[in-house]
Amino acid sequence: MPAAKKVLEKAVKPDHRKTHVTAQQVLARILALRPPDPASVLLDASGVNASEVRRRLDAVTLNAEPLKGQLRR
Repeated sequence: MPAAKKVLEKAVKPDHRKTHVTAQQVLARILALRPPDPASVLLDASGVNASEVRRRLDAVTLNAEPLKGQLRR
């Protein structure tokens, strides 16, 4: 099973620890994937600069208030 699919499935699964998974966390996990994962190959082929997206994502998430139980890097 492609890793991106696992990331998305895990994000929507009910969590008994009551943690909240944000879109930013899902995006960060997808950006961390490496070839030959299909999501990584697709982002590369689409011209997505993963380093730049991660930099911008970090800037946004560092300024955001964490929700109770939200995982932070």
